[in-house]
Amino acid sequence: MRGRRALLTSLAVALLVIGVVAVSLFRNGGTSTPPTPTAALAPSSPPVTPAPTATIPATSAITPTETSIIAPSPTVAPTATVAVIRPTLPAPTPTPPAATPTGNLTQDVRAARARDLPPTSSVTLLVLGGEVHLDDARDDYAASTIKLPLYLTLAHRINTGEAGVTWETPITIRQENVVGGTGVLQTMVGSTQSVREIARLMIVESDNVGANLLLGRLGGGQDTSREHIRAGAAVVTAYLAALGVDGMTVRHGLQDAQAFATGMLNTTTTAALARLLQITERDRATLDGATDVLALLSERGTHNPWHPSDAVACGLTVERIGGIYPATPDRDGVRHDALIVTTPGNAAFYILAVSVPTTPTLERTVEAQIARFEGDVHLVLTGWWAQCVDSTTRQT
Repeated sequence: MRGRRALLTSLAVALLVIGVVAVSLFRNGGTSTPPTPTAALAPSSPPVTPAPTATIPATSAITPTETSIIAPSPTVAPTATVAVIRPTLPAPTPTPPAATPTGNLTQDVRAARARDLPPTSSVTLLVLGGEVHLDDARDDYAASTIKLPLYLTLAHRINTGEAGVTWETPITIRQENVVGGTGVLQTMVGSTQSVREIARLMIVESDNVGANLLLGRLGGGQDTSREHIRAGAAVVTAYLAALGVDGMTVRHGLQDAQAFATGMLNTTTTAALARLLQITERDRATLDGATDVLALLSERGTHNPWHPSDAVACGLTVERIGGIYPATPDRDGVRHDALIVTTPGNAAFYILAVSVPTTPTLERTVEAQIARFEGDVHLVLTGWWAQCVDSTTRQT
């Protein structure tokens, strides 16, 4: 009897314990484990690295220790944002200094040159009411700028009957005529083109083969031998002198390795380039070939075969000639750009010639520098920065 009573008592105690546990489970959502981690996380939160990301929105709940852990997060975000935005900022930055002209044209253009171009550059600006000459008497290798006086000389001598050819005279492109550099005729061996088409390609595509073919004809030959090309070069130089253009001398054809080796090169100054454009524009109605070549230079201003993205997009007329002599480790090079800029319906009209001697290091930046300078000069003259003027002529 006593044993049965003890057994019943044990069962009652067991049932009571089970009941207490059941009630406790019910009150804690069916599990008793969460309270334990909650109590453990509070003192040991620093080692838990992922927690800050999830708890950043609950700023008021972050303890000082947690704040020190997540502090890097807010500083990373601004850095990433600035890196994305920064590339779009430099475009307008070069323009503000030129936006407030001093009234002194030379001073303003000199300031733009100091900001945009290497100090070795030369600049000539001809504008109604003023001229700017910055180191523009220096001789540089002329590169493809000789193609403008070559065209004018050819037109004059065709008109006078001294050229030995007419505009319609056919010329067959032969393998021995082919030279490197720019142009399309080098890929057209065996084809026959008129003198007019060859002259057009010489200007619009800066065709080196075309230039040599025409120099040879002006020199009295039917080929591109060095003798005849150099005779033709002398004819072009004489015509430049007759036009009153000083500072430009043509001595050889395009891609003449012997001329490079001996240093007897075609040379020009920016003053001569600007003067030649001025005469061509001023006398377009009477100067042989002027109207036609200006139309081709205008086509060149909107179509640049080396940089198709360059286009006149500001409502301007841009007539340009230029040249490139790339720098190499053993010698310097040069970049030329000479252009006439006209704003239809506006008095803004000017002639600008820029030359920049280059080194292999400068080769990477000089085109952008010339582009920025031309935009800033337009800003000085008109009060607005012309993106379309920045399609600097890149020829070889």
